[in-house]
Amino acid sequence: MEQWVLKQCQSYAADKLATTLLNQRAPKIYQPDPDDPTGKKRILDSEATAAIQERGTELASQFEEWVMKSPEVQAEIVKIYNERYNRSVVKLYDGSSLSVNGLAKQYQLRPHQQNAVTRIVQERRAGLAHEVGSGKTLTLLASSMKLQELGVISKPMFVIPKPLVEQFGREIYKYFPESKVLIATTEDFSKDNRKRFISRIANGNYNAIVIADSQFGKVAMSKEYQEFYINNEIDQAREALENSDSGNKYTVKRIERKIEGLEKRLENLQKTDTDTFINFEELGIDFLSVDEAHNFKNIAPYTQLENVKGVADTRSQKAMDLMMKIEYLHSLYDNRNVVFSTGTPMSNSVVELYTMMKYIEPDVLERYGVANFDSWVSSFGVIDNNFELTAAGTFKINRRFTKFGNVPELMKMFRESWDIQTSDMLDLPVPEAVTTPHYTTVTSAQAEYIDDLIQRATEIESGSVKPYEDNMLKIVGENRKLTLDMRALDDSIYSDIDSDKLNQVVANVFQIYQENDEKKSTQMIFSDQSVPYKYRNSQTYNLDGTINTFSAYDEIKAKLVARGIPEQEIRFIHEATDKNKESMMRDMRTGKIRVLIGSTSKAGTGLNVQDKLIAVHHLDVPWRPSDITQRNGRIIRQGNENPLVQIHFYITKGSMDSFLWQTQEVKKNFIEQIMNGQSAAREMEELTTDTPSPASFKAAANGNPLQAEFMKLDMELQVLKRSRTRFYEGKATDQNRIGEEKNRLSSFEKRLENVEKDLSNIKETKGNPFSLELLYNGQSKYFNDQDKKSDVGEFFAKRLNGNILQYQVSTERIALTSLGHYRGFELVHQVASSTDNTNHDLILKGNAQYSVRVDVSAPTGILTRIDNKIDEGIARDFENTLNEIDRLKNAINKIEEAENAPYPKEEEYKEKMERYNDLKESLEAERSGKVGDVTSDYEKFEENEMEM
Repeated sequence: MEQWVLKQCQSYAADKLATTLLNQRAPKIYQPDPDDPTGKKRILDSEATAAIQERGTELASQFEEWVMKSPEVQAEIVKIYNERYNRSVVKLYDGSSLSVNGLAKQYQLRPHQQNAVTRIVQERRAGLAHEVGSGKTLTLLASSMKLQELGVISKPMFVIPKPLVEQFGREIYKYFPESKVLIATTEDFSKDNRKRFISRIANGNYNAIVIADSQFGKVAMSKEYQEFYINNEIDQAREALENSDSGNKYTVKRIERKIEGLEKRLENLQKTDTDTFINFEELGIDFLSVDEAHNFKNIAPYTQLENVKGVADTRSQKAMDLMMKIEYLHSLYDNRNVVFSTGTPMSNSVVELYTMMKYIEPDVLERYGVANFDSWVSSFGVIDNNFELTAAGTFKINRRFTKFGNVPELMKMFRESWDIQTSDMLDLPVPEAVTTPHYTTVTSAQAEYIDDLIQRATEIESGSVKPYEDNMLKIVGENRKLTLDMRALDDSIYSDIDSDKLNQVVANVFQIYQENDEKKSTQMIFSDQSVPYKYRNSQTYNLDGTINTFSAYDEIKAKLVARGIPEQEIRFIHEATDKNKESMMRDMRTGKIRVLIGSTSKAGTGLNVQDKLIAVHHLDVPWRPSDITQRNGRIIRQGNENPLVQIHFYITKGSMDSFLWQTQEVKKNFIEQIMNGQSAAREMEELTTDTPSPASFKAAANGNPLQAEFMKLDMELQVLKRSRTRFYEGKATDQNRIGEEKNRLSSFEKRLENVEKDLSNIKETKGNPFSLELLYNGQSKYFNDQDKKSDVGEFFAKRLNGNILQYQVSTERIALTSLGHYRGFELVHQVASSTDNTNHDLILKGNAQYSVRVDVSAPTGILTRIDNKIDEGIARDFENTLNEIDRLKNAINKIEEAENAPYPKEEEYKEKMERYNDLKESLEAERSGKVGDVTSDYEKFEENEMEM
């Protein structure tokens, strides 16, 4: 077998391997399928592929090492990189003098809002990546009103998540009470009323048109434009197909499927529920603002990258519809007149930054040469190749982004059009939050079930069960349920005594309720699992197949009522409808509702209930770091009357809780550091939402000291890598410098010889009688010691002034003019630098050249200054040249001595890197082979799971 693997690797051409790696693809080797009698079918040879990928890793490492140890190559790469990415600085905007007509007098823009509005007014585009609760709504409205005030736009539209439309409309009237607003209701987009409403948009004159994101898609582009757009997409896909590697069947088939899908859309054009009565182009919309823009992130870029987790393969219909309309507006307004707003532009993946830039600043991506997704990835992404066990028991290549590099340049590009404001950057009047973790020890029932989960993980790890029989997604799902309450798994087997988290939550909520009863302070409880039984979309089942009626929501409410809280003061967010939602929120703001229980999707965004909110309780771990931000954004918000608020986390020891909370917090903090520019890191880990591998699950449940050592080593290596990079960058700089210094040394040594000759000539002519030759009108005029020095000076001055006058009036200007000869030196007038009519620059040309400045307003002093230069100045020049030669020689010697010196901490770096790789292989071997990326699964089925 080893002979076969070796032969297969040797048959893989080196140039093909290099090309594959440069194109961010994984090298693969296939072999005939032994089960195929025809011999035509080929399957992946996992061992040979692993071997060739190892060769590829070695090649990449050797190339990197060669670059690091080749200063001249490194210098050239740095030059090219800086010319592309570091040729500009991020523009700053000062809105301190901004005023907006129509803004209610009781409201004033905060400095960050003034600056953001100024940005939008000047650029007519922006992405507002502002902290949750920082006043993005007012910023959006003020920008639009100011642009209308200036006559730049006339009909702006705001696309808002459906649950927030009415609230957004109220805020328009609150901030701009005299504005004329058209707000789309659910009834407006019924089939009977839709055409009438669309006509009002087209024919009306409004300061703001507010429409739900779901309704926005029903206002279609014209059939002609859709055909143009889809045909353009097909052309791009075909171009990508032509440029793809014909041997790369995965990429070819994927693009072909995309083309088929686009062609199918052409056939089905206008068959969907869209209005053809008036199309989007005819509405006259000239400015588009999209709130909570992260909801439109699912656009699939054209790419030759194959099988890379985190890169969307399909576009959502609403994202494609938005992109179509944005590109239409961009075509009319030079890539302007679109504004996005989101508190979380990056939630699941750094790839989302590309998506957001593609929407807002496609021309910026073009300018940097990364408009093509593959070019963007090659500049900023790092992809690793792993093996994944399929349901059939065979292996397939699984590739994923592991980290992103060149982060400062990436964020600078992002900031060209995106206005970033994190909590650390803002001085908002928000309450101070005290975070308290609460730990519960696992009960005997929980411990027994966790042991069973660990055993199942071991069986998955060993490959003794197929993924369709059991997998880590199932294990993690069950682990999440058991850490909440064992009855969420099976309410027929387990009871209240088998879990303790809910009792702890109830005790804390009730205590806070009593302590703040006079103020009528309110609380929110978040849980994405075990929602009220009444509001479930589908049933959940016990292990024996019977229906599970347990709900953590119902249980918490029942226990709180039993302790004495009135039932009407405890509500579920699931009770809210379009008709009663605002009254429920008003009751929360006034303290009539004291406890609100909800999920991230339903209560994490768009609820302004902060007025009396004193505490937030997190029962479970949300999937994304951005979910934590959104949850806490309900309480850490302007308008909260409490100066000090509480955030409570509930963690079951001996489960995945601690691991998941720690992971999310690390990701959240790192995102904040990157976004606010505080991090000096040039790399950041990808923000995956993978299911843990069997090994990492067992480590989290059992405790693994190697994990702590690995994390510590990772931080130490980051410091060493930056230090090592600086060391070799310094060598590259020195390499350029040594060439320049040697050239200078040669020049100064030659000058020293010439100065020495001039000094010898001066010495020989020291006692000669006075003699001066001045050229005038092509003739030589001679002066000797019989002439008066004053007359000589006057003539000299007139000669210099005459040169200046001729230079100023002549069409053919001569910068240098020969004046004559004196004491063995040719006198040259630097006319171009002597235009102030008083001070004139002369050059004394001997074997070397010397400069001297004379003053024509004192003619008798002209010769004196020249004599001083010859008698004393040239001698000083000799000493200065000699000193510079000594300095250059010392500098060159120092650089040459250090040229072959290794990095001082090279041994430490190698030892730690070796240990790091060993630990990484031990801790992540299973994840490298069997991790499944469940991001899309969670997003697709999140709502259903939450309702179970």
